[in-house]
Amino acid sequence: MLTGHSRYLLAVLFAVFLLALPSPALAEEKDTEGLISDLRNGDLAARESAVSSLWKTDDPSAIEALVFTALRDESREVRENATNTLSYVDVPVDISPFVTGLKDPNADIRGNAAYVLGIFRDEGTFEPLRAALNDESPEVRAKAARAISSLDNPGVAEALLSVSKDSVPEVRAAAIRGLPRSGNPRALEQIAPAMKDASALVRSTAAEALGLTKEIGLIEGSEGVSLLIQALEDEEPSVRRAAAGAMGSFKDPVSTEPLINALLKDGNPDVRR
Repeated sequence: MLTGHSRYLLAVLFAVFLLALPSPALAEEKDTEGLISDLRNGDLAARESAVSSLWKTDDPSAIEALVFTALRDESREVRENATNTLSYVDVPVDISPFVTGLKDPNADIRGNAAYVLGIFRDEGTFEPLRAALNDESPEVRAKAARAISSLDNPGVAEALLSVSKDSVPEVRAAAIRGLPRSGNPRALEQIAPAMKDASALVRSTAAEALGLTKEIGLIEGSEGVSLLIQALEDEEPSVRRAAAGAMGSFKDPVSTEPLINALLKDGNPDVRR
């Protein structure tokens, strides 16, 4: 049985033990510091794990580390993961490193920079992104086209039209996809010819863009329906599927019969679905 003196000593020892425990705030701070250390100095697995955890904090040093990683990590996969992670961050992010990143010698970094700028949609990035549409890398041009289409700027349509005839299909498709979002009636000028592009990717993207153009009211009546009806006969299933989906946006009696007939006779189950 414990004496009063023994109980006193136990109470003192327990109090000392509690005082020695780190506070939750301190533990969290150390966790963040540890993750940042892993991000900067760890092996590939440690860096990937740190990226997946750091976005959950609003610590400015963690966000700064993610920005640095998105632009500078030696692993392309880690850079891309950090770039994607930044889209979930709920605190202000300094985008100036990404504007600077558009001129980096590494094309991957330039592309990541354009991607992130598209996420944050800062109107001040219009000119740097427009310049990136002339980048020597097709991947950078495509990402810049997607990014610039997210901006609310009267020059977006003209910028996208300038690369809508790019030599690389992925760039043309990115430009066509962004044209309806510009809200400019001139968007139809390039979407229509793109329905006959040599690339199936561009043709299917143009069909989807036509549907979006109708949804947001850039075209009226049945304008564009004839192009979609023709696309229902395209040799590529992806184009036929995109055309069928886009025709649903028109809700035009003229399109109902051709759509039903095309779907009934199409041999591809993905198109009929």
